[in-house]
Order: sequence, then C-alpha cells, then structure tokens
Amino acid sequence: MAKAYCPEMACRVIDCTIQILGGIGCLEENRLGAVYCYHRISRIAEGSAEMMRLTIAKACLAKITVHLEPKSSE
Repeated sequence: MAKAYCPEMACRVIDCTIQILGGIGCLEENRLGAVYCYHRISRIAEGSAEMMRLTIAKACLAKITVHLEPKSSE
C-alpha cells in the first residue's frame, strides 16, 4: 500500500509547494522543478497507480474470502 500511496503524496506535496511559491517554484535556482520531475518519473517507472490499487484490492479480497468461506462440519 505504501508503494502506491507515498509517490502520489510526494507529488501532491511538491505540486502544492510549487503552487504556493508561484513562478519562483519553477526557477532553476529552486530545485523543486527537478524534484517534481524525478518523483513524477519514479511514479511512472514503478507502475501505474491503478494497477497497484488493483493488485492490492485483489489481495485484500482474497484474504476476506478465505475468512468468509464456511467451514465444513464433519
């Protein structure tokens, strides 16, 4: 779950910081632009967030169905 959540949150925080700083956040003297590009590329390289969420959902559903299956009474 952290693999899907952390890169998205990092990009949100960096994006909000750039928005707060305005044009200054995009200047080369300020490294936020480069940091944003790095984190955006790492999100793409790790796999799409939708696929990670789908994998997490399947794993959670598999755990739930194991617990919900009726036990055979012998």
